[in-house]
Amino acid sequence: MSKSLGSTLLRLYASAASKLLPLPRSRQPGLIADLEQDLFVSSALQSACCELYYRYSMYLAPLTAALTTAKHSDWAGHVEDTAAEVENTTDDDGCCHATATGTTDYCEGAAETERP
Repeated sequence: MSKSLGSTLLRLYASAASKLLPLPRSRQPGLIADLEQDLFVSSALQSACCELYYRYSMYLAPLTAALTTAKHSDWAGHVEDTAAEVENTTDDDGCCHATATGTTDYCEGAAETERP
């Protein structure tokens, strides 16, 4: 089980590294494979994961089961896009309104008028 948690941590690391560095998604599996073969990284992950399991096994067991299940799941077609369209408008008083699905929010830094 520590291998699945270690593998998930390496995938999380590769994903975070791709946000900060010019690392395309197509090269992430190669990075993960190289890190898995590195003796220092492998030893550190094994030691950290064993320590985590020793201390928090009753909490980590459901987490690793969920991660393993998610890895084998087919998410294509089951994830809906829940993004809402937002329309920003400014009224005559200089107050900025952002409207999405019938709600209205006020922007900070609007004119010195009293809000309704």
